[in-house]
Amino acid sequence: MAIKKIITFEPCFLLALIWFFYFLAFIIPSLNYILGIQPRTLTGLWGVVGSPFAHKNLFHIGANSIPLLVLGALLRMQGRKLYWQATLSIIVLGGLGTWLISPPATVIGASGLVFGYWAFLIVYGIKRRSLVAIAIAVVVLIFYGTMFFSLLYAAPGISWAAHFCGAVAGGGIAWFWTPTHK
Repeated sequence: MAIKKIITFEPCFLLALIWFFYFLAFIIPSLNYILGIQPRTLTGLWGVVGSPFAHKNLFHIGANSIPLLVLGALLRMQGRKLYWQATLSIIVLGGLGTWLISPPATVIGASGLVFGYWAFLIVYGIKRRSLVAIAIAVVVLIFYGTMFFSLLYAAPGISWAAHFCGAVAGGGIAWFWTPTHK
């Protein structure tokens, strides 16, 4: 498979947008709070779509960037339309779940989307049963299989709710959207 097919525009564009908002937060210090999910508050609903674009520091955005780009590129290999439908659905459904169950604190970062991609690719491979989808699911399990152990990891400053809800959203979307091919 050619490199051009592996590295696609959409995941790079999304990552560039996330980095743009990271640097914009230096100019607008309250941006992370504005973009963040404020659990169970009306104003906190903005964060459902905004939180993946806000990051606390360089380590935070760096930790999300590589898996977001790799998993996003693997998802994009399944098609442009599927990439955008899955991305937007994971952001919204994972964000709503986080808004509903997260402890009261501002939730920011793209890790919910990363976990959503991860679960989507695994479930999509199982459900679709095409050679490419299965191969991608195997690659995801080999390189990112340990993410399973951090689904409910509760530590200060890490949102277990975003990880969990992103994974549930990604896996659920793949399960209900994907036709089974025999």
